[in-house]
Amino acid sequence: MSAARDIASLVLPDLPVALARREAPRLRERPVAVARGATVVAASAEARAEGVAPGTPAARARQRAAVVPFDPDAVRRARDQVGAALNRYSPQVEAEGAGAWYLDLSGTRRYFRRPPVDLVGDAAATVAADLELPVQAALSSGKAVARMAAAVGGDRVTRILPGGEPAFVSGFPVGVLPGLGPAQRERLDRLGLRQLGEVAAVPAGQREAVFGARGRLWWQWSRGEDTRPVAGWGGEAQAADDWRVSLPLSPEEQSPAAAGPALFGAAERLGRRLRQRALRAVRLQVLVTYRDGAERSRTARMEPSDRDFELYEAAHALTAAAWERRVALRRVAVAVTERTGGGQGELFPADDRMDRLLQSLDHLRARFGEDVVQWGRRLTANDGASTDGTDEHR
Repeated sequence: MSAARDIASLVLPDLPVALARREAPRLRERPVAVARGATVVAASAEARAEGVAPGTPAARARQRAAVVPFDPDAVRRARDQVGAALNRYSPQVEAEGAGAWYLDLSGTRRYFRRPPVDLVGDAAATVAADLELPVQAALSSGKAVARMAAAVGGDRVTRILPGGEPAFVSGFPVGVLPGLGPAQRERLDRLGLRQLGEVAAVPAGQREAVFGARGRLWWQWSRGEDTRPVAGWGGEAQAADDWRVSLPLSPEEQSPAAAGPALFGAAERLGRRLRQRALRAVRLQVLVTYRDGAERSRTARMEPSDRDFELYEAAHALTAAAWERRVALRRVAVAVTERTGGGQGELFPADDRMDRLLQSLDHLRARFGEDVVQWGRRLTANDGASTDGTDEHR
């Protein structure tokens, strides 16, 4: 049996509404709806009491509530601030939608020497104070139950003790089950299954007949069982371009060996981003662009890693494979196209000397700039290329 997990969920209720009220205090305690274009995407409790909810036409909502435009930049900034604050407590932080976060605190007791429920309370208080927004938090053994408990609110931190999950979720409506469409909901309603406790009571032999292919998943959720991992925090840079470094090549860098410093600069950037997010690369891609506009790419899986030299060696091999024409190159791009959790991040002690060294370099560069420390002889010894001129590629 696997060890019990400590999974926290923090919820900022109706985040777009809360941000609008923070910007305009006159909106507090008034019915407020946030619209994107012609449709409401968020509504305050007061607005919902007036019949205004997500999906309501904005023109109709204006008759019963103050309607303000959706501010995607404000929501993004809030998400990034919350993620950065939670990352102080664990490298495993995940944002879900607008206004909900998960935090895996399993195993953190030996580092902080405090129970996880206290850490969740501190995290919630920090976020509430820094963002001046209401926060609800909960702690349980899985993401689903923690999210339900946080959404209910109540205490500063709602704690669902191990073994108490089935009783806690039993009264929730079946609508919280993942992937439950209208047809499945209608089928459950015909069978008289309207709450999770009723779903959990369905005998094992009838689950697939009642629920179809997702029967086992929905039955597990109805019992408060959720083994999904918490993904590593991606911060404000989760777009594909954040995992791609594109570098121009000079006429003097027209071989894989001569391009070594540029490739190593790309590996350093990607390695640092992986370590910041407690992730490791498992698939790498190199794209070379020739002077005549032609492109060639190579992709390969690698052993999960966030180390600069290992990323460089993989990128160097892919570059050599992609460089198949006798035409000068204009640019080379290195991208991490697939990642997995398991990196150390900046919170927990590193495994060995190299990991500790890389973490120290990360801290120095964050404080004094990217070029404060550079590798020299190691790169030269690997490929025979001089490190002169590396700065212009960083």
